[in-house]
Amino acid sequence: MQMVKGWFKAIGTVLSAWLPVIFLYTAIYWLSSQPKLPGPEDDLWRFFWFKTAHLLVYGLLTLLIHRGVKKQWSGLALSQSLMTTGVILIALAIHDEWHQSLVLGRTAAATDVLIDIVGGLLALFSFGKFKSR
Repeated sequence: MQMVKGWFKAIGTVLSAWLPVIFLYTAIYWLSSQPKLPGPEDDLWRFFWFKTAHLLVYGLLTLLIHRGVKKQWSGLALSQSLMTTGVILIALAIHDEWHQSLVLGRTAAATDVLIDIVGGLLALFSFGKFKSR
């Protein structure tokens, strides 16, 4: 019986750590599956609209990933948890662009991966500064 309780606790920890990441990345995946997303018609505004969306969404995704890493592996040092978060973020950003390249009417761009990474770094830096107050 004790083993079953431990197993359920472990499953609960994994789900509470990673379910928010899974939900948000599923939304990102669904959006990148769309041939054309609604947004401003003007090319310049459209560019800023979607690049800002990349920054914000991947910033949130990064914070959720970092939360999951810390919850799942609570014994990691801060540098290790940040490195793990970065590796997961980069893998998801590359996966998103690769997936987008397979969608008719969409293109993949390495600059979007860089913008995703910058959004993640800004979120971690901003959250770290806010949390340290």
